[in-house]
Amino acid sequence: MVEIRGKTFCFTGKFETKKKNSDDLLTRKQVSELVENEGGIVKKSVVKTLDYLVIGGLGSSLYSEGSKGSKFQKAEQQSNTTILTEDDFFDAINY
Repeated sequence: MVEIRGKTFCFTGKFETKKKNSDDLLTRKQVSELVENEGGIVKKSVVKTLDYLVIGGLGSSLYSEGSKGSKFQKAEQQSNTTILTEDDFFDAINY
């Protein structure tokens, strides 16, 4: 279970989840608003107090080359940060 209220989130990569009742993909801004509307806090970068890093399913060109982006690498080094896939995140918030 992903708790949102009072927790900090950062997003990276592009999302492949569509907006409800639309063929348009959700943007990071829209996903950030979902979190903020539930009392979560969104950060633009990985900070020491980060609770969750959510990686968009479309990722970035780095992932297809077998590399991880800087946000992913930094979050991996922090024991308090949980790294979630896009699917895990949206399942957890019942979207």
